[in-house]
Amino acid sequence: MRDQDKLSIAQKKWYRNVVCSRRRQWLKENGPCVECGSWERLEVDHRDPRTKTSHNIWSWSDAKRIAELAKCQVLCRSCHKRKSANECRANMKGKPNTWCRILTPEQVREIRRLTASGMSNGKVAKQFGIGRTTVNDVRVRRSYSEIT
Repeated sequence: MRDQDKLSIAQKKWYRNVVCSRRRQWLKENGPCVECGSWERLEVDHRDPRTKTSHNIWSWSDAKRIAELAKCQVLCRSCHKRKSANECRANMKGKPNTWCRILTPEQVREIRRLTASGMSNGKVAKQFGIGRTTVNDVRVRRSYSEIT
């Protein structure tokens, strides 16, 4: 086994053991969902998305991570999606869209074409200036399902 393969295995193990457990622990300590009280599919939500430094906080030092999480609350996936959609709509009224992205039908079709051809969600996301989750939601028709 090459050294690079060993490193990759070690990194994946560290991520699984440390990063994932930090997130699970924080959600357990701060749950349930502040909107509906559910304990299912909990997610971390920035109360004010404009204060968000990054979403990739679980590998940060304790002090930096705790400071970022102080700006957060726990929401279930359903409530989180609803809150984000409402914020996006509110942000769109009368001004340019500064932090959420609305895709055109042409962009949706191109995203589906690129992912179907084997391009990774990360590369497509970078190309369109959106998140990987958004790319995946478009790809599996969880978002923009009305566009063929």
